[in-house]
Amino acid sequence: MTPDSFGLKGPQANPVNLELRCANHECDFQGDRPLPIVVVDDAIYRRLPAFIVATVDKFASLPWEGRA
Repeated sequence: MTPDSFGLKGPQANPVNLELRCANHECDFQGDRPLPIVVVDDAIYRRLPAFIVATVDKFASLPWEGRA
């Protein structure tokens, strides 16, 4: 990963997701294919993730979040 591996998706004033791409040109997740990682809360709530990595407070708040 390099600083160029991170990019915002959506309008700059109100981005909807942060996309991560490999810096290695032999990696499948470079160029137009970002890694299948969702890091923005609103984007997580729009999908039904099978696996969540979060801090304890974020994980504990999920049942109280209607969008989740």
